[in-house]
Amino acid sequence: MAIVISCMCRSNDYDEDDADEDEEDPHLKKDEEYLHDYKRTKKGVVYQPVDLEALEEARKEREKELKMYSVIQEISAYFLFLWVIMILSYGNRDPNNFYLREALVNGFIKPGDLWVEFNNVNTEKKFWNWTYTALVPELFAGRWYNDRDPLGLRLYLDDRNNLKIGYAVLRQVRIQPRSCKVSWLIEEITPECAGFGSVAFEDGTLYTKGWRKVNSTETLVPPEYKYLTASQLKGYPFWGQVDWYGGGGYVVPLEAERDSDIKVLLQRLKRLEREGWIDKYTRAVFVEFGTYNAQVNLFCAITILAEFIPGGGVIPYYHIDPLRLLNYHTGFGFFQAVTEIVFVIFTIFFTVRELRRMIREGREYFRQYWNVAEFLSLIVSYTGIANHVYKMFVISEILRKFTETEGRGYVKLQEAVLLDELFCYQIGFVMSISTLKFLKLLRFNKRIGILSSTLRVCAEELQSYSVCLMVVFMAFVILFWLLLGRFVHEFSTFVYSFESCISMMLKKFNYEDMYAAQPIFTPIAFFTFSLATAVVLINILLSIIIRSFENVKRDVSLQSNEYEILDFFINRVKMLTGLGKAKVRPLPSMYRDKKKKPKDTVASFPDKVDKLVDFINDFYFENQVDFNSRDFLRKMNLDVARNNKTFDREKKKAKPVKAVKSKIPKSISERFDDF
Repeated sequence: MAIVISCMCRSNDYDEDDADEDEEDPHLKKDEEYLHDYKRTKKGVVYQPVDLEALEEARKEREKELKMYSVIQEISAYFLFLWVIMILSYGNRDPNNFYLREALVNGFIKPGDLWVEFNNVNTEKKFWNWTYTALVPELFAGRWYNDRDPLGLRLYLDDRNNLKIGYAVLRQVRIQPRSCKVSWLIEEITPECAGFGSVAFEDGTLYTKGWRKVNSTETLVPPEYKYLTASQLKGYPFWGQVDWYGGGGYVVPLEAERDSDIKVLLQRLKRLEREGWIDKYTRAVFVEFGTYNAQVNLFCAITILAEFIPGGGVIPYYHIDPLRLLNYHTGFGFFQAVTEIVFVIFTIFFTVRELRRMIREGREYFRQYWNVAEFLSLIVSYTGIANHVYKMFVISEILRKFTETEGRGYVKLQEAVLLDELFCYQIGFVMSISTLKFLKLLRFNKRIGILSSTLRVCAEELQSYSVCLMVVFMAFVILFWLLLGRFVHEFSTFVYSFESCISMMLKKFNYEDMYAAQPIFTPIAFFTFSLATAVVLINILLSIIIRSFENVKRDVSLQSNEYEILDFFINRVKMLTGLGKAKVRPLPSMYRDKKKKPKDTVASFPDKVDKLVDFINDFYFENQVDFNSRDFLRKMNLDVARNNKTFDREKKKAKPVKAVKSKIPKSISERFDDF
């Protein structure tokens, strides 16, 4: 096509000879310049090569620009990736989570109410009282102000805003008799005992009323005394304040649609209280149900737990988890779905890139911190994707069951809560690693490199010093655990004691409780701990880091900062706006001598003097007398004595020097500049 068009549209002045025009110099515009220097001679224009040093500087500047462009592209792509992660992580968060949780806490926990507040439940009697006066009335929508039935609100809570997902249940977890060993000294007095709750020793036996064992298959087993497994209840282990508890147990459904049903439910609970449904083998009683608030599009899983400890008493605990399970029915939901697809694409792209690096570097790949961090981030990303996909199936199953049973069936949100919490951990880990990777992306800035360099320099000293620090710290942890473990909750276990000691190092502690528990040893132990850790050990640790920082700062200050992104951006913007020019440009030959300044040294002084004398000899004398040798005086004396006429002729030839004296200082000054 190009050949056909050129034949059809060719010019008709092909017979004209433009050979003369080729010999003429092209006319440059104001904003143009020659790429190379040319020198005109009798034979024509001769090419003059560019300055090699300037060309080398231009090459280095171009390499720097290419590196900076690659860094900018990497930063831009990572900004997009970080933005996608932010949408995925923050899109699942809603300010209404807090307010919904507060509303449910005020409804069921009753903070501030001395008679029915759940946090004040410390005995079995108070637990039943809270069940009658707070739990059951709040679970069902009460009658209107005019004493009419709440028609159409049978699935709502008493606040008439939160819809119950299924019905609530009371679930009891029991421990097996003889789950602990009694000392032989008192076996005759106390033949058996039951320890703390344990998943391995949970009781799953069938009982009749009063927790009497079933002797035959014909014995009637009430539903409240029938053990249901975790798979039947769709439950998972739960970690309370005291111990772990399994997902199974003995269940009492809390179902009611009318006022008469609520009265029947209360009578049933009172009957269970009289029968001793909660006894010395009870280790936990759960209240579990889920709600949905359409106004804010939030589900909520409520778990209220009363832990019955073997020593007597009750420890109240509750866990209310608002979560968003329906995301794709709004405009923002569609946008979030798009970002999820983009996140998958980014994950695949980073996986291919890291696999290439892994193949190219081999074992050396895992010896670099950033490579290991990227590898772990990719693994967590894939597990997060799988978790999110599985959570979608779980949600669809929950909604299907709720729709089929019209709200009357048993639906548990614990699995969805665990998956959502796991997804938050995964996306939080990826978000953290992605944020820290900006330190790697800003590696061209020497100031950013001070952090990693400081840690690298002081790593060996910190490794040896950390052993001493941990030995001293663990000694105080054990000391406080043994002294205060029986009296203060913050030191009741080794883990709690470890956490509390860290808090004391950060100046966060409750000294009054510690002093009340041990008024003699607490001041001594606390003063010694503060002096040893906060004053001595921590200051030594900071001294090691500060000394390494000073050494690194002195080294970094001597290094060149070639990749300063701020200067690069400013220079690029100036060039785009026409306010700036390139840093390195090959100069014409007429300016190169001014640019090149030879190094002046004492050793080159005699050579410079010889060059100056040679120039004077060539300029003033035709016979080129050598002023640099001792023969000069001898030759001059011989010439004067031999022939005075020759001397006169030389003297006459020297007269025209006066006519060119005006030119001499200029040439000599140029030589002195070179000198």
